[in-house]
Amino acid sequence: MRTIGEQEKLHLWLQYATEASVRLSHQIRLNWPDLGEAWALAKARRAAAFEALPEACRERLFQAADEGFMAKRIDWLAEHNVELYMPMHEDYPALLREIHDAPDVLFVRGRLEKDMNLPIALIGARAATDYGKSVARTFGRAFAEAGAVVVSGLASGVDAYAARGALDCAEADYPTIAVLGSGIDVIYPPENARLYAEISERGAVLTEFLPGAEPKREHFPVRNRIISGLSRGVVVVEAAWRSGTSITAGLAHDQGREVFAVPGRITDSMSAGTNRLIGAGEAKPVFSAAEVLAEFDYLSEYDSFYAGVQRVPLSGLSEEEAAVYRVLKGGEKTIDELCELLPYPAGQINSVLTAMQFSGIMKQLPGRLYMLDTTRTLVCED
Repeated sequence: MRTIGEQEKLHLWLQYATEASVRLSHQIRLNWPDLGEAWALAKARRAAAFEALPEACRERLFQAADEGFMAKRIDWLAEHNVELYMPMHEDYPALLREIHDAPDVLFVRGRLEKDMNLPIALIGARAATDYGKSVARTFGRAFAEAGAVVVSGLASGVDAYAARGALDCAEADYPTIAVLGSGIDVIYPPENARLYAEISERGAVLTEFLPGAEPKREHFPVRNRIISGLSRGVVVVEAAWRSGTSITAGLAHDQGREVFAVPGRITDSMSAGTNRLIGAGEAKPVFSAAEVLAEFDYLSEYDSFYAGVQRVPLSGLSEEEAAVYRVLKGGEKTIDELCELLPYPAGQINSVLTAMQFSGIMKQLPGRLYMLDTTRTLVCED
């Protein structure tokens, strides 16, 4: 563990006193740019100086303004192999530093890199379907194989399968990181203990919450801003109509991050949120990890992995093919649905579908169901 200096100790004191509240921390630092002065006032229990703060916060400020108290906390961190990362550090994550409410202190197990290779958040429902779990694991592995870093929340369902997929890539040097909604020593859910250990061994597990903090419901929306803040893009795999995952997508927009969503059947409740994001223009539909990587011009760096994926410009398609492509971007469709949605005779649509199958843009599923085949061809929109 790195040596903790005086300014770092003061920030850790503030994190303890505010219970990781960025709002309260900013309020205190606004009043006392010199935290040493605030420490001295708290040590003297000058209650009048802190009368604008909640009583509980004042008491914690006074309690922690003690060398012995802080020494015990710092010793605990060293004993449990927990590192501290603060904005004052050169190796604090560069993308996270950009957001307006960046955490003042991060507790980290593993190694946290300042400039990660294309960090991508892969998030979704805890009560994920088998489809969602499969997609999350497939995307997670594909991102790791391409050299990207999967960011998730260690929750059950999509988050866990995304991290597991990244870890499946044995060759990845730094496949994934997980952001907790609890203290660094509180694994939630408990059944993810093994996953926690593997992530901290090969990547990083981190949180802004104090050691021992329980996974309270209100922690998770706060945690989610870190997931999106660490990432260049956010991929939503599955989500209910209204969910924490949708909130994270909104945070990502506010932070200037790209948002993607995997479409699902309109009858599936766990795809209602992703389909809503796509329909509202709040997320780009994606059907493969390769499409996400291509959005960041990252695909060409890994031609050996994606050698079988050809790229064609949308302008190179005929008018009819482009129309079919746009409809299928919203999800798989039956031949009857295509005939209803497209202004062409059924015979012409059948001919176009046949041509697009031969060119690898689209494939047919049982029941005359059609979908884009992004494992073979990516259509690059102008």
